[in-house]
Amino acid sequence: RYWDYSETKDVDRIVGCSMMIRSNVFKRLGGLDEKYFMYFEETDFCFRSRDIGVRVTYFPHAEIIHYGGESAKYNKSVVVINKIVSSYFFPSQYYYYRKNYGVISMLAIRSLDFIYGIVLVVRNCLRSNPGKKKSGMRLGKILVTMSLGCK
Repeated sequence: RYWDYSETKDVDRIVGCSMMIRSNVFKRLGGLDEKYFMYFEETDFCFRSRDIGVRVTYFPHAEIIHYGGESAKYNKSVVVINKIVSSYFFPSQYYYYRKNYGVISMLAIRSLDFIYGIVLVVRNCLRSNPGKKKSGMRLGKILVTMSLGCK
C-alpha cells in the first residue's frame, strides 16, 4: 500500500477496466490509440490526458468487478507468463515507451528485459527444483525473445 486507498487521489494511470472518461476528453484525445491491441492502451490514454492537463483520479467509492485475464487466457493450468500474453504485452510496452518517451527510453526498457531474461536463464539452469526451473526458464526465454523483437 502506497497510500490510504480510502482517499481520493490523483494518480499516473488507472486500469482500463475501471476507467470512467468524460466524452469531451475522449473525443479531444481521439480515443484510445488503436495501435495497441491489448495492454498499455489505458496507460497511454492516461499519459495523454495528464499531458493536456486533465486529472487522472482514483476514486475509492467506485465499485468495479473485473474478472482479470479473460482476454488473454491460454489454458486452464496456471502459467507464470505465456506466449499469448507476452506476444501482446511486450510489443505494447515497447511501443508505449517509444511513443511517449522516445527511442532511447524504449531501447533502455528492451535492454533491461534482455539482461533480466539472460539472468533468469542462467539462474534457472542451476536450479534443482524442476517446477521452478521450468517456469523460470520459460520467463527468461520469453524476455530475451521479446526484447530482441522475435516472436
